[in-house]
Amino acid sequence: MSTLTIGKSFEIPFPANGSTAERAMWWYERDLRGVLETRENLGKNLVINPDTGDWEMGKGSDGDDDLEVSRRAIHRFGTARLFGLRIGYPASEAIGTTLEPFPHLLGDEPDGDTR
Repeated sequence: MSTLTIGKSFEIPFPANGSTAERAMWWYERDLRGVLETRENLGKNLVINPDTGDWEMGKGSDGDDDLEVSRRAIHRFGTARLFGLRIGYPASEAIGTTLEPFPHLLGDEPDGDTR
């Protein structure tokens, strides 16, 4: 059984019966955030296969390649349910407002907090 370890001893099991978003975010927190959430990847679109943790990432940081990365993911994963997010942002898109990235990716956080 796969688990997400938080701290030294708190483990969260894979949410096998969870929603697509819950399962995808489990993989993101466990395996992907520490690797992909960097200033270089800020704003790139990410599509996660919530059943396997496999993923496809967009090439541009302006967020305009969401259709391209979605097509690559569909080609790669077939009919699997997929979950998309924008790295470093609380949402993928916004209507009537501007999305602001998480401060830790802009270098505004105090030293020692990298996430």
